[in-house]
Amino acid sequence: MLRLSWRRDLWVLPALIVAGGAILGVTLVLVDPPITWLQELSPRLFTVSPDGARGVLTAIATAMLSVAGVVFSITIATLSLTSQQFTSRVLRTFVRDRGNQAVLGVFLGVFAYSLVVLRSVRSPDEGVGYVPQLAVLVAFALAMLGVAFLIYFISHTASSIQASQIVSRIAADTISVLKTEEPGEPLPPLLRLAPATGSPVVAEGDGYVRGIELGHLAGIAETRDWRIRFLVPVGAFVTQGEALARIVDASGRGIEAPPGDAAAIRRSIRLAASGDVDGDPGFGVRQLVDVALKALSPGVNDVTTALTCIDYLCAVLLQARHLHQQVVGRDSSGQPRVVLPRDDFADLLDEAMDQIRENGKAQVAVLLRQLTALGRLADRETDAGRLALILDHVDRVRQAANRGLPDPAERHAVTASAARLRARDASAAERRAA
Repeated sequence: MLRLSWRRDLWVLPALIVAGGAILGVTLVLVDPPITWLQELSPRLFTVSPDGARGVLTAIATAMLSVAGVVFSITIATLSLTSQQFTSRVLRTFVRDRGNQAVLGVFLGVFAYSLVVLRSVRSPDEGVGYVPQLAVLVAFALAMLGVAFLIYFISHTASSIQASQIVSRIAADTISVLKTEEPGEPLPPLLRLAPATGSPVVAEGDGYVRGIELGHLAGIAETRDWRIRFLVPVGAFVTQGEALARIVDASGRGIEAPPGDAAAIRRSIRLAASGDVDGDPGFGVRQLVDVALKALSPGVNDVTTALTCIDYLCAVLLQARHLHQQVVGRDSSGQPRVVLPRDDFADLLDEAMDQIRENGKAQVAVLLRQLTALGRLADRETDAGRLALILDHVDRVRQAANRGLPDPAERHAVTASAARLRARDASAAERRAA
């Protein structure tokens, strides 16, 4: 859970940096030597009086806290602008941005460090005078580091709100998830059909399925000699009382799980208020589609962004060709125990193409770019079934052009491109067969 929060939540990395700043301040105050080699090198430059130390540390703490407030305000303004321009679902890419998290953490960390060191400064009239010279020198260096991070933040924010950067980040997150996804396999015979007998394990709340711990469930099933078939994939929305999974015994007979085991199965399912790309590549595809649909809306009319989304959707689909319709969880002996449904290549292909095609059927550039993407997929495809799905979408693009393009020349351009693509794939298939 901490690993997921590290990526998903804005506060985790800044909180760790703040804690590190406070610990660094305490450490340097405790180990501060009576005189450093820097003081010996230049006493005037590296020796600070108690009043001077207080002034420097107070100025640094005040400045860092003020700049942190400005950074937070800029971040909120950026999130608001991005939500209006690209839909609110892309905000998670900004929240997860390690650069933004690090900048906010550095300013607050230097503030915490300065407060800790400031507390240790003593004037001679307060008893024994004490100034942690090394800690004050480090505070000055951290202030310069804060200036460098401020410059970085301005540059990073200016580049991160560009449409191409947003689309690229969404695609990169989705591809990274796809690379870790298991290919999947056909259903074992005992789990091929959900049994009609036996009560299912039902949800106790509403929300999106954010993740399912297959390993833990396989252990439960191995202990009881069960097979568990999930009825909902990761990313699906479930309501209270909805069936989540059914259980069969070794003979294939549907059974009802005891209350304790049913509760353990439910604890292995993480529900959340929204979906997430972790464990659900389809969510990343939907994000890209949402950005493209927003760009094609009459109020925005940004065709270039829609074309960029189509290009990156092609890159995502190239990584999704290995997906099967279900993932099988195995026990310690390798026996299949748990089956989890999920979106396969056909589902993701439909998700990536259908809505953009229908909303962009009056834009010849959108239809031609979809044909280009389908051509790239077809060129890399070796499976006859998946190739048939791709060519079916080629026909759908041609039909959308006939419905949506008023200009005969534009319709002819799309139709001719689709015909060339089909002819090219037919000749490639003949060469592979020969």
